[in-house]
Amino acid sequence: MIGAEWTFWQLADSAFPSGGFAHSSGLESAWREGLVTDVESLARFLETLVQDTSRGVLPFLVAVHSGEQVLERVDEWCDAFVSNHVANRASRVQGRSFLAAAEAAFGVPEIVELREQVATGELCGHHAPLVGRVTSLLSLPLQRTVAWYLYTQVRDVVSAATRLNIVGPLAGQSLITHFGRFVQHEAEEAVHLRVEEVAITSPLMELVATRHDQLYSRLFQS
Repeated sequence: MIGAEWTFWQLADSAFPSGGFAHSSGLESAWREGLVTDVESLARFLETLVQDTSRGVLPFLVAVHSGEQVLERVDEWCDAFVSNHVANRASRVQGRSFLAAAEAAFGVPEIVELREQVATGELCGHHAPLVGRVTSLLSLPLQRTVAWYLYTQVRDVVSAATRLNIVGPLAGQSLITHFGRFVQHEAEEAVHLRVEEVAITSPLMELVATRHDQLYSRLFQS
């Protein structure tokens, strides 16, 4: 198998078709509501999103990757916890997309089995637990996996903001640089969180995200 460093580069590449660029993580709805209008408000949105992800999603990834809990159980817990129908649907869609891309890229038999389990309904197929299992199968270190996961969230939201014309591409790249240390800090904290500690840290973001399906026109799925 190729080295972990190369695999991380591949996973972080925007060309890796994991489905993230079809989603805005609630940004499109927040933009329509007038909560995100410029680079400063986008930075606040990103900070809130990273913190919310660290405490509300990453514990599921960590539990599966570390082997502390079995995938099937954590996937069910994730399904129950992500009660927001927009976020729940997006998590499932991204989970399937990530599996399909990982199967094609890495050719690991266990990943093929996971995709079949999701297809038959044996697994809900949520993104974070599946990422935890796949990265474990690829022997990717947990700390780096968590940091990569948060990085891709920031990258995808900045991409969405650029396409929504909230910020330009240069300002977007500046934001990504700005969030480097913050993402690393949150990643270091998240690896120690257990599934029992999952929490929603931003009720406002949760409420705004649920309104996505009510938008008159939509560019993104969530």
